[in-house]
Amino acid sequence: MKKIIFTLAIIGLVSCKNNESKELEKTTGDVPKQDTSIVDKISEKVMDVEPVILTKEEANKLVELPLSCINNQFPNKLGQTLTSEEELKSPKELHPAFYGCFDWHSAVHAHWSLVSLLKQFPNLDKAEEIKKALKESLSAKYSARS
Repeated sequence: MKKIIFTLAIIGLVSCKNNESKELEKTTGDVPKQDTSIVDKISEKVMDVEPVILTKEEANKLVELPLSCINNQFPNKLGQTLTSEEELKSPKELHPAFYGCFDWHSAVHAHWSLVSLLKQFPNLDKAEEIKKALKESLSAKYSARS
């Protein structure tokens, strides 16, 4: 991630330099030569990174957090604007399918993570527990209101 951010920063600097070059070209007619050696070196290093291969063992570890939080209502950060006292409700009342994992957004990601890992590794150690938790929280009675 640091490499990508660094690469984007370098590209930003080069593009800013490019704007200065265009301005120089407009005013003087000179076309300066651009030095892209830094960008080329960084691009080579970024492209040389080995892809990460997820194993079943790692997937079994990754399911632990989302599985443990999707049904935990508290602590919870509600990011809502209230217009009346009647709107002040518990997280589960406000978002019946996605109330756990501290906030709505994290709960959605937790569900997505479980589905994604289950699709990639159908024989996870906790596959049945995951299916049960997903079926419960994404049932029609809850998902219509979330």
